[in-house]
Amino acid sequence: MKIALLILSMVVFWSCAVASYIVWGYGWKASADIDQYLHKTAESAAYGHHSDHVTLEVTSTIEKDQAVAVLYDKYGKDYWACYVRTPDFRFGWMVCTDLTAY
Repeated sequence: MKIALLILSMVVFWSCAVASYIVWGYGWKASADIDQYLHKTAESAAYGHHSDHVTLEVTSTIEKDQAVAVLYDKYGKDYWACYVRTPDFRFGWMVCTDLTAY
């Protein structure tokens, strides 16, 4: 019984931690330097406008100076993409070099 209660409390704790991370991010707040697209994948954000091999998968747009919360980032061979959340809870990938942290 004690083990089951311990496991249940751990599941609840980690569920809350993950939900908090998704909603608030890890503390990196930024704003967009230029009008940007939010993409479905990091590869689409990095290469979609410049390559015939990667499909452009746009989910939404971000206007210049709009605030975003960076939830996590990803480095590729020649790009740096950020997974962001807007204040109205839109999620997507964009190029990190087009953000200014504050």
